[in-house]
Amino acid sequence: MAIGTFLVECYWPGITEAQVREVLERPGLAGHPPGQPAIHPLGSLLVPSDGLVIFLFEGASPAAIREAASLAGVPFDRIVEFRHILPPAASAAQASPSRGAV
Repeated sequence: MAIGTFLVECYWPGITEAQVREVLERPGLAGHPPGQPAIHPLGSLLVPSDGLVIFLFEGASPAAIREAASLAGVPFDRIVEFRHILPPAASAAQASPSRGAV
């Protein structure tokens, strides 16, 4: 089964960093209950001035992410697949991590 990367966009006025951290630890998002496909949190982007948080996950499908987010009580607006594309210099650094490591 292929694993994709997904962003979960939430307009959540007043959300704090502490709340975002708590969401990432909720059952169903920080692992998976029996009988549900595994999803793995990759982190989040918090924009407090806009009441926006974007959660990043790996999972089998948008449906798996949607189900886990719903069960965890995350008030999402949309879920979309994304691809993280690094600039050439960053890609080269990842290919040879010993060069320039600090």
